[in-house]
Amino acid sequence: MKNNYDVVIIGAGISGLAAGALLSQKGKKVLILESQPKIGGYLCGFKRKGYYFDVGITRSNISYLEPHFRELGIRNNLHFVKIDGDYHVNGKYIPYNNLKEFFYSVADLLPDQKASIQSFYDQEVIRREKKMKTIMYSDFKSMGRLKRYFTIVKIFAMLPGIMRENTAKENENDVLKKYVDETSEAFAFLCTRPEQVNYRGHMSMSNYVGRMLSQFYNYYPREGYLNLCNLVRKVFADKDRE
Repeated sequence: MKNNYDVVIIGAGISGLAAGALLSQKGKKVLILESQPKIGGYLCGFKRKGYYFDVGITRSNISYLEPHFRELGIRNNLHFVKIDGDYHVNGKYIPYNNLKEFFYSVADLLPDQKASIQSFYDQEVIRREKKMKTIMYSDFKSMGRLKRYFTIVKIFAMLPGIMRENTAKENENDVLKKYVDETSEAFAFLCTRPEQVNYRGHMSMSNYVGRMLSQFYNYYPREGYLNLCNLVRKVFADKDRE
């Protein structure tokens, strides 16, 4: 073990391993310390009866990770598969990203509250859905220069309203109560459980828009997350770092 290092990293989870590998590629002398017998941290797992089980995260937003995978030279060794999520309404499976069909299916299930449920979607959910799609998942790389410019302007124009909503005292259930009686079946079906309420504001409408947005990060590495950690570790080891 060497005595002099430019950087000492505590923890051989994916963040520590990736930081160490990237720094080592820049010519830094790096030491990574890990208290456990295995690397991986939250990406660790175990095998039982021939099956591998992850014990940490089970999905990733590969749009954020891909540039780092490419920088480390491991992207071609990773194969991601999409994990689909669905609502289940009256025997019908509805993808998380189809919020309109979800709300309108619930409205059909509860005809005496149909107008209120549809109004909640049309007046509250859809505009937040559009904001989040624009802000978080605009594909700037595929846009022409003019469209990219106007999209950036549009995002900046949204920011004051988003800040106001994120600091509002109302939460998702408070907004829902404006449209649906809190003693009704519709409220019981659509409300957020008290422990999950977003008290920072209701811009995300976490029960609905959050699930819709999850379609963008529902990806899993086919070989498992521990394999991802091992690939990053190999980059680090190949640079002859400890």
